[in-house]
Amino acid sequence: MPDTKDHGHGHDNENPNPAHGHEKTDANVMNILKFGFWMVVAAFVIQGGMWVMLRYYVDAPEEKQNEPPSPLLFQNSRVPPKPRLQDDPVKDLQIERNSENASVNSYEWVDKSTGTVKLPIDEAVKRLAEKGLPSRPNPPQGVKDEGQNMPEDSSSGRTFEHRLR
Repeated sequence: MPDTKDHGHGHDNENPNPAHGHEKTDANVMNILKFGFWMVVAAFVIQGGMWVMLRYYVDAPEEKQNEPPSPLLFQNSRVPPKPRLQDDPVKDLQIERNSENASVNSYEWVDKSTGTVKLPIDEAVKRLAEKGLPSRPNPPQGVKDEGQNMPEDSSSGRTFEHRLR
């Protein structure tokens, strides 16, 4: 009778090839099933306990307390105690705006010794429009703007490029 244990197909149980098959110790299927079963049992127990607590608190009568009501219940105004930062913010803003308007719309000495005067804004704008804004003088004829060397953006400042102003 031929030997059926080893017939050359790689079914040698004494010397298994590690490249074929799988390790039987990687995942214990029975432990995974037990874990899942107990998770389901725990979920039902927790949900049942929550349902019992809900029924207890919904059906329980409210107990009357003999404590006096809060004094805040009878307080007529909601004014905080002193010191208060602003009693009337709308009035305070109106006073501040009137003060600012009076300041920017009046003449006032800044420095009498140098003759410096603060003008109303409208007057200052009118004088500036008549006189014009100061500007740089034009360069003399024949002078060429040679520009300057500036760090290049692409080199993070390691090299320079020549730029005209």
